[in-house]
Amino acid sequence: MSGQLGINFFDTTDLGDELPKAIEQATKQDAIILDEFKKRPEQLLSPWDVTDILGNIPITSVRRSFNTLTKRGELCKTEVQKKGPYGRPSYCWMLRS
Repeated sequence: MSGQLGINFFDTTDLGDELPKAIEQATKQDAIILDEFKKRPEQLLSPWDVTDILGNIPITSVRRSFNTLTKRGELCKTEVQKKGPYGRPSYCWMLRS
């Protein structure tokens, strides 16, 4: 059965035996992204900013982490937007104080 498992992983592809590894990877990714915000407690970051900082990480994975960290109360979405790499606006988040 696909769907949300816990708060940090969405099993939309029915991973079966690979699911525990995927959950572990998503949890580690959340911690890495949260750490980037903690390094810059006053800075507003968009998902594209974090992708640029971390390098080879899919934007969809970064957005999943932002969503998870926001639901957990670690980050908060702001009304501030930055222009992304394709010229479209992208909302920024900040570390929840």
